[in-house]
Amino acid sequence: MFVEVSLLCRGDRQRHIMVALSGVLVGLALNLFFRNVTAIIMKVPLSAFDNNFSLPGNAKQYPIALGFLCAGLWLFTVTHQQKNMKMQVVLKDKKSLKFFLILVLTMYGYLCLNLLVYYAPGDYLVLKLWELKASAVVMIGYYLALSFSYRMSRLEQFRAENYQAKLNLEMGKREEERLYSIAYQDQLTGCGTRQHAVDVLAEALEKGERFCLCFIDLNGLKTVNNELGHSFGDQYLYTVAQILRSHFRKHSDRLFRYGGDEFILMVYQTDPLDVRERMAEVAAELRASSESLENPYRMSVSFGLVNSTDYHDVDEMITEADRRMYEYKKKMKKE
Repeated sequence: MFVEVSLLCRGDRQRHIMVALSGVLVGLALNLFFRNVTAIIMKVPLSAFDNNFSLPGNAKQYPIALGFLCAGLWLFTVTHQQKNMKMQVVLKDKKSLKFFLILVLTMYGYLCLNLLVYYAPGDYLVLKLWELKASAVVMIGYYLALSFSYRMSRLEQFRAENYQAKLNLEMGKREEERLYSIAYQDQLTGCGTRQHAVDVLAEALEKGERFCLCFIDLNGLKTVNNELGHSFGDQYLYTVAQILRSHFRKHSDRLFRYGGDEFILMVYQTDPLDVRERMAEVAAELRASSESLENPYRMSVSFGLVNSTDYHDVDEMITEADRRMYEYKKKMKKE
């Protein structure tokens, strides 16, 4: 049967073995079924259908021929109809396939034991009905075994698909976080980006939140980059960001890197005078950290302050803060 299936059907060896075993089981069950139906109709004992063809009156060839014909039609249906995909699904799951093959071999052994009835003397209807029952049980059992194995295989597929979907979701979430970090977080200083600042300011103005906007510019960053290199310029930016964070509230005030040497600071629930005092502390710490081994240059910042209650437009508020920052810078140069 395996050789015949291998020659007639496409597929791998596992599929051929499964189809061959199924064909053997279904063929034997159908043969027994038709033997018993014929025995009941002809009113002859089961011994008339044993394997000894030399005995007169042996009619085994008729039900066997009918059984093989039906088994062949079944095999044709299983191997050629694309809509019957249960066997294909079971073949892809080794656990379900093993479970199904064990059941097939067990049912085949059960049928082989039932063949002993054909050597029993006498014509007993109960034996014929017993054999019909055995054939029907095996056919139903085969269908249930294949259906259950198919459901187990599908469940395993769903588990694998759910696990893969979970991995994809986690990867998507990590990618989303990475893209968010690129779009909304400055990689050097850890501050929000320019776009993030615009979005937060627009939302805050729309909600009518009260805050001071401080537009900050680093003095002499271009000179540091040109004379000492961009690595020192990056250190300058990072140092200023860290000092600014240390002098403002970590969980409420917001710091953004607005441009190459510019920062925007949102200080909530305060007035410009308080912000000026804190910026004076920032300036003092920058002077103390200047011209050191770590920062071998002079560090200072210029800033301009505006109050959110005076503005309804983000661009207008930033433009005014930027203008005041340049006035402060000119004043520092004169001094």
